[in-house]
Amino acid sequence: MAEHQPDVPRRTCKWLLIEDCIIRTVRQDGNGLHHGFVHAAVRPAQARLVGRDADLSGIDKRLLAVPSPSGTPLGEITLAAAEATGLPAGTPVVLGGHDYLCGALPVGAIRPGVILDVSRTWEIVMASTCGTILTPGNAGVTVGP
Repeated sequence: MAEHQPDVPRRTCKWLLIEDCIIRTVRQDGNGLHHGFVHAAVRPAQARLVGRDADLSGIDKRLLAVPSPSGTPLGEITLAAAEATGLPAGTPVVLGGHDYLCGALPVGAIRPGVILDVSRTWEIVMASTCGTILTPGNAGVTVGP
């Protein structure tokens, strides 16, 4: 884009996912920050990758959202958003997480022996273990806290 449409990055405030745009629209916290969620355990690694990858690709780091852990309070529902959605004004807006990871809690897939299969854009089969199992045999398998 910088090569073929250089005016776009210059006129851009932040690159956001749709959920980030919704959060920005409905919350009021006065600080104007844009947050993208990241699990607390990978935050240091992601911060290094974002910096290195942005440098390698030439992306202006000011365009990137602030990586923050799920559960980060971001403010409250605005009066205008309350009127548009029916949610009470002042309802806390909290940073969420990946749908399949958040879905693991209500179905009990955070306990060994309970399997979660999420099918839509991707199919993800999730199983919890008592500990981390890292072997050459599970290459290609996402392992996370």
